[in-house]
Amino acid sequence: LVLRDTAGTRVWRQRDGLPSDNVTALALDASQRLWVGTALGLAVLGDGRLEAASGPGAPRADVTSLVRSGEDAMWVGTQNGLARWSQGRWTWFGGDSGLPSSLIRRFHAPPGGPLIVTTAGGSAVFNGEGFDLVTNQAGIQGLEGDGAPWRGGGVAGDLEFPQFWRERLGGESWAAWDGRLYCRTDRRWHAINWGPVSRGDKEVLSLMFDDSGTLWLGTRSWGLIRGEVPASVTFNEEDGLPGRAVTCTARTPDGSVWIGTREGLA
Repeated sequence: LVLRDTAGTRVWRQRDGLPSDNVTALALDASQRLWVGTALGLAVLGDGRLEAASGPGAPRADVTSLVRSGEDAMWVGTQNGLARWSQGRWTWFGGDSGLPSSLIRRFHAPPGGPLIVTTAGGSAVFNGEGFDLVTNQAGIQGLEGDGAPWRGGGVAGDLEFPQFWRERLGGESWAAWDGRLYCRTDRRWHAINWGPVSRGDKEVLSLMFDDSGTLWLGTRSWGLIRGEVPASVTFNEEDGLPGRAVTCTARTPDGSVWIGTREGLA
């Protein structure tokens, strides 16, 4: 785990309290505590203290994704179901809750909108108690501007099964799919080809836009890239990262950026 701010870079590893050095997901709750998903469970960092998530039912392994929903709930996706932390307790959701698969891939939680969960077997929407199936194809990653579900697909240049997506200023959608970077304009996806994210390389692991609209890309072997050509900047071990495989990022209201890698958190 890595925190990059104006003071520099700080690093957290397993010896500092992480369940595993392999950080898989990051999210901030309403109190600005950082929730850290790893290959061996979940930890929470607040007031400078890093502690394993506690309580009966706390996830202990294989965290795949995290998202905050509303003021209270934190959703935790794993390879064996979905957990929600709310009002001081854990609740688990599995196949009997309406999820098409217990292997959770991604969440989408738009402000004021429904929670969408993408699984290995399809996508579902939370109805307050369980989940309603949207599709048995794992293509939904969010909502269009009019609230309609946004789907992937393999036809006419569209993409099937995007792994991540974000809305950028101006209404563009961006996706990291199969290790490559794409932008959706004019209702079609276009490959972005520059430097380490050329179409021939499966490098992209994560993407994020900060409040200024700047693109941050986590890559498999190049480290963290900020900005686009020709003004992009790359960060790696020489800049304090614990490793070059950047799996996830999260930004704080003060502009700091948390960086999850396969070798620790900074």
